[in-house]
Amino acid sequence: GKCGVHGVILQSAFCSIITTRLPMFVQKFIPRCIDMMFNDEMLRQCTVPVLLIHGKDDKVVPFSHALVLAKEKSVWSHCWIDGGKHNNLETVSLYRDEMCNSIGNFIAYIVNH
Repeated sequence: GKCGVHGVILQSAFCSIITTRLPMFVQKFIPRCIDMMFNDEMLRQCTVPVLLIHGKDDKVVPFSHALVLAKEKSVWSHCWIDGGKHNNLETVSLYRDEMCNSIGNFIAYIVNH
């Protein structure tokens, strides 16, 4: 059979590198050509369902990035984790369980469609 990508899971994803570190009011003055890794643009081109996972208390990649990415039509669902930070989603059992449930639902959706 034909093998390919049937879905994408993004955990703690950013819109782009520069937007992660610069305040919003400064970002409009930065040319896109010096930025890199545009998850926002990649999601616009994505043709498979996407699950976003993000901790609401992430200080490395602000939660606001997840809210921007969630607006893309390729995003099938999301898992916003109350209290979740950038590096503790797998180490706190409550967060891990919530994440695993979302991933399980996502995989079930992909398998059945």
